[in-house]
Amino acid sequence: MQQAVILSQAAVKNDFQGAVKFFGRSMNKPFASISIIIPVAPEDDSWVQLAEDLRGLSIGREIVIAGPKPPMHKTGDGNKNIASDSETRRFAWARTPQGRAKQMNQAVKHTSGTYLWFLHADSRVSSACAHHLALAIERKPEALHFFDLKFHDTINPLLKINELGVRLRSHFLNMPFGDQGFCISRALFDQVGGFDETAAYGEDHLFVWNCVRKGINLHGVDAALGTSARKYSNNGWLKTTIMHQYLTYKQALPEFLKTYGPFAP
Repeated sequence: MQQAVILSQAAVKNDFQGAVKFFGRSMNKPFASISIIIPVAPEDDSWVQLAEDLRGLSIGREIVIAGPKPPMHKTGDGNKNIASDSETRRFAWARTPQGRAKQMNQAVKHTSGTYLWFLHADSRVSSACAHHLALAIERKPEALHFFDLKFHDTINPLLKINELGVRLRSHFLNMPFGDQGFCISRALFDQVGGFDETAAYGEDHLFVWNCVRKGINLHGVDAALGTSARKYSNNGWLKTTIMHQYLTYKQALPEFLKTYGPFAP
């Protein structure tokens, strides 16, 4: 395992048993340790709120923020390096090339957990998410786990349609996306081969198809992960929704034929 840049004097010691204890449960399983991976774009400080969520939970053997530059956040005194914040001692930064697939694949090399939980920087995690993820791993240790989505930063009623669409796409079409917080064992991640670093977009979508072709079951965690509606607010709900649907099914059709078509392996 490569050495990450530690963001404080103490490395993260909490393992999954801490999460179980947090929820008043007792579970001693060999698979019970989770590493959390958060790819962060340069100049993006949306991870700060996620860090606050995770700081309040006991889940996470280590929490690795991955990107080409040390993650920064804005304060009243200007930009502040996370490494200078004593409250972030549970976190480490892994220097990686730019590109979400590369960031996540490289970050995995800096982790030691049996399970890998990939979160987007603008995700929001509740205690219910951590609790139900613990249950999901216990019940289905050999699955790719994902959450439902809930937009946390807008009251636009049209986004309820998107939330429902995500649920239908994930549970009935077996096409969850990366903003739904994939969690998978390290062994299965290695078996799949990680995220496709050559993909122009949709590396998360392609990862799911590769899991399906490997015979890995998909499992929805009984909780909703928070996510940001920034793109919908900035670019318009209709335009963003149509573009997402177009790109999704443009990529899904050849993957479907590769998986279930007459020449599928």
